[in-house]
Amino acid sequence: MKIDKIKINGFGNLENKEIDFKEHINLIYGKNEAGKSTLLKFIISMFYGVSKNKRGKDISDLEKYKPWNQADFSGKLSYELANGESYEIFREFQKKSPKLFNKEMEDIAGSYSSDKTKGNEFFFEQTKIDEELFTSSLASLQTQTKIELQDQNLLIQKITNLVSTGDDSVSYQKIIDKLNKKQTEEIGTEKTKGRPINIICERLQEIDRQQKELKQYENSRYEIQEQKQKIQEELKRELIELEVVKKLKEMEEQNSIEKEKIKLSQEFLDNLEKNMVIKKQEKLRIEAEEKELRNEQKEIEKQIEAKQKSKIKPVKYFILFFIILIINLLIYFFIKNDILKIISPFLFLFLPVIYLLEKNKNRRNHLKRKNELKNEINQKQQEINYKKEQLEKEIQNIFQVIQEKQQEIQQKRKETEKKEKIMQNEVILSIKEQIEISKVDELLKNPLKNILLQELQSKVNERQIEIQKLELQEKNILPQLEKLASMKEELETLEENKKELQETEKAIQLVKEILTTSYQEMKNNVTPKFTENLSKNIEKISKGKYQKVKINEQEGLIVEVENGNYMPVSRLSIGTIDQLYLSLRLAVLEEVTNEPMPIILDETFAYYDDQRLENFLQYIEEELKDHQIIILTCSNREKQILEKLGIAYQYYTLS
Repeated sequence: MKIDKIKINGFGNLENKEIDFKEHINLIYGKNEAGKSTLLKFIISMFYGVSKNKRGKDISDLEKYKPWNQADFSGKLSYELANGESYEIFREFQKKSPKLFNKEMEDIAGSYSSDKTKGNEFFFEQTKIDEELFTSSLASLQTQTKIELQDQNLLIQKITNLVSTGDDSVSYQKIIDKLNKKQTEEIGTEKTKGRPINIICERLQEIDRQQKELKQYENSRYEIQEQKQKIQEELKRELIELEVVKKLKEMEEQNSIEKEKIKLSQEFLDNLEKNMVIKKQEKLRIEAEEKELRNEQKEIEKQIEAKQKSKIKPVKYFILFFIILIINLLIYFFIKNDILKIISPFLFLFLPVIYLLEKNKNRRNHLKRKNELKNEINQKQQEINYKKEQLEKEIQNIFQVIQEKQQEIQQKRKETEKKEKIMQNEVILSIKEQIEISKVDELLKNPLKNILLQELQSKVNERQIEIQKLELQEKNILPQLEKLASMKEELETLEENKKELQETEKAIQLVKEILTTSYQEMKNNVTPKFTENLSKNIEKISKGKYQKVKINEQEGLIVEVENGNYMPVSRLSIGTIDQLYLSLRLAVLEEVTNEPMPIILDETFAYYDDQRLENFLQYIEEELKDHQIIILTCSNREKQILEKLGIAYQYYTLS
């Protein structure tokens, strides 16, 4: 990878700066406070962004590198990867995400993943190098060199950490010590006192003792609950029976109303039938009366006919004859009037006339009587016929009403029976899963529903009183049970905490085992490779003065000196240790990425003598041709030595 160009609009004390970089060595000169370290931070920030987190510092990098003169807090950087792909980054540092343009000037930043803390991770995905690794291997910060100069042991420790763990800030032994301390202080052991695990175990023992004392209340509660449950089940069954009896009683009441209606209808029907019997008897009486009338008519007709056939009695005519004879004799003997004498004999002629008149009169009287009698009988017959006709109609109507009423009563009885059956089935279905069918049948057949209802209600009341008594007993022991429940909750919490502590202890133990295993693997696999590369680098940089670098358990990092002896690094000079540390960075770089990354050195050679500096610059020219080298310096020594060695470089003055 090669950085082509940077454009700084505003970053710290740098403003409106543009720098074009060459492929190999780029020498940037600047006096102290000219902004060399700021330039290095700008390059790193273009790739990874500026952190808003203070991370233990007084101010965050975002606040620290805000432009001094209110300039545009942004910049652009162009770079090219080994595969020929070139990109331009434009970043406004106040914003989290940058713009990343490809050759076609398309913003492809969205095609890379983004982390909430780290922001867009395009550069990591392209090179597999994160910001920490970049600053610990590719870039040598001036502040880092100052720290190392203050404490030689710190620098040696960082070298040892880097060789043994792969990270100069990570010490295996310190981690193990911290884990052991954490294990003792935050968890504890059987031998410790007052630690979390000890406190929990003591409290668990105390709770166990108290629980045994309170267990009797729990047993009492179980007995009460068991008894209450039994009574509640009986109450439930009796309530169901009570409800069933209520429904049956209600059903019977409804049916009794219907049956009463049917009974009234039956009484009405019976009255109709009685009335019809009376009407029929009346009809028979009228028919008998009619028969009697006919017999009477026949008898009278016989009498009239007999009278008609009887002769006129002669007695009155003999008497009338003697009276007329006497009158004639008197007239003849005593009256001298001849006319009378002549007329008087003619009086005897009246006798047949009278007889005929009387006979005619009798015949007319008999005929009249017969007609009168006939009219009278006809009238009576008409009355009888009318009565018979009316009675027949009434009988027919009553008979029709009786038939209709019988059908109606029969239909009502069927409907009532059907309705009663349906209601019974509904009652059975509503409680079939709650009460036995045989019990329902028993309740159905019981005729004394009111008495049964009172008995069941009395039982229900008794059960409810019993439950209330048991609930009162349960309430009295509730405080002790609550205390026991609280202990159980505390016990669960303590057990969980104990389990968590045990799990944490297992985790710490597992981490220690993994760290030990990884440490051994690092020493067996990675460390030899590092030390081999480190030995090659230090041999070339020191012109063969130091040829081998090793790690052992007793002294840590050791170096083979010219006479063949091995000497602990701590006994070397600061410059040699610094040289060794830089060589180690280059060795790490070869292991972490296949991309030939730029190497940025900020005042790295401040404590190199001229010979060491010449050796290192010669090493860069010969061994690091594939890497772009950016050297930030406040002296002209690098320039003079490069010119002395005839090494080409790009020079830029930072003012």
